[in-house]
Amino acid sequence: MARAQVITRATHSESLAEILERVLDKGVVIAGDIKIKLCDIELLSIQIRLLVCSVDKAKELGMT
Repeated sequence: MARAQVITRATHSESLAEILERVLDKGVVIAGDIKIKLCDIELLSIQIRLLVCSVDKAKELGMT
């Protein structure tokens, strides 16, 4: 019986609108670094920072 409840909860999915609302409410930060090297010589370095949030959350964080 407990196993059936676990399977039911695992297959329950949220709508895209609910997920988007949660992401915009909390905010998401995506960060990454890309480096291209050849023979231990760094040819290219790219640092990527992306913040996804609502306008209200951005104002709360001090962004204008």
